[in-house]
Amino acid sequence: RILALVNADPSRVEVLRTAFEALDKDNSGKIDASEIQKAFGLAHSAAADASSAKSEEESLSLQQASEMLSRFDLNNTGYIDFDEFCIRMGPSAKEAALTGRFGSHPRRHCSE
Repeated sequence: RILALVNADPSRVEVLRTAFEALDKDNSGKIDASEIQKAFGLAHSAAADASSAKSEEESLSLQQASEMLSRFDLNNTGYIDFDEFCIRMGPSAKEAALTGRFGSHPRRHCSE
């Protein structure tokens, strides 16, 4: 049901696909903890360059990245696929709550 909300807006799917592909550095169609760690590090490095030097304590550990991943990994595979990404990032919480579309989700690709 959440994927139906996302798929109803092609521009939203396009934005989600672009964001997903930016995180999926190895083009596997999956985002793993190391890719989250790298993405966080790049974002933090850019922010640090703009303000002050990046400290070692501010780096995202692989364990922290794994914990972040587990919030998106709905089927407990150890990675985030595009469907899971769409479900978690697609509709706004307000939109999903208003339509009662939290909960179960169909097994199909967001871009279908």
